[in-house]
Amino acid sequence: MPTVFVLAWSSAYVVGDLGVRSTPPFTLLLARFGLAAVCMLVIAFVTKAAWPRGGRALAHIAVAGVLVQGVQFLAVYTGFKLGVPAAISSLVIGMNPLLTVLLARPTLGERPAPKQLWGFLLGATGVVLAVAKGLDFSEQYLAGIALTVLGLLALSGGTVYQKRFCPEMDLRTGTAVQLVASTVLAAVCAFTFEDVHTDNFGVFAFSVGWLALVNSILAFTLLFVMIRRGEVGRSSTMFFLVPSVTAMIASVTLREPLSWYAVGGFVLAAAGVLLAAQRRKGRSTQGV
Repeated sequence: MPTVFVLAWSSAYVVGDLGVRSTPPFTLLLARFGLAAVCMLVIAFVTKAAWPRGGRALAHIAVAGVLVQGVQFLAVYTGFKLGVPAAISSLVIGMNPLLTVLLARPTLGERPAPKQLWGFLLGATGVVLAVAKGLDFSEQYLAGIALTVLGLLALSGGTVYQKRFCPEMDLRTGTAVQLVASTVLAAVCAFTFEDVHTDNFGVFAFSVGWLALVNSILAFTLLFVMIRRGEVGRSSTMFFLVPSVTAMIASVTLREPLSWYAVGGFVLAAAGVLLAAQRRKGRSTQGV
């Protein structure tokens, strides 16, 4: 499950970067969320999945979805359009485990063990090393990087929010609700700020199909399952592997050279995940 999640999530950066080259970011996300929402609604109705009980439960699920899916990707894809490369974007989002564990302690009472803290530090070092050669802090990237950081805040905050307020959410109906809410947000942004069009329908169709099915449905379902089975901090450590894997995928699909920085970063990030994924022996990690 973690391996498939990392591959699916990493591929989305490359495909998303490719998609915004021919289609405005909000328009691309409107199509992505819309297609994914239709698919999940069909799955939910066919399987007769249980829907949230009460308006409050529905609202919590929608808020979590808007943060984790809507705000995150609206910000990240706009960053792509402003020139932030996929590797740099994945580096910023790759800091999600550190931010998530900081948010999880006061809100969920999750207290990482010493080995986990070392794992977080090692994983973060691997993330930075993986794309260190491509870092560029010139002025042209500042706005895009700021938006990508906003996407990071939305992802981490939404992950903790979902664990706190939607622990028993049915993945079929819950994901459908979240995608519908994100579609509405993307539609408002697209029709307000963009000329809805595409310059290359083939690339657009491929990008939307991949992002909707592989990322919005498959990757997020795996993420929610991992969150439900374990602590938020431990589950989110998988993001440490994303920048290196993204660099590897880009080296094959976009023919971007794979540096030794990426290889070394992958090894460190993998070691960090192994450490951070360990539970304490003899006591729960849930208490403060």
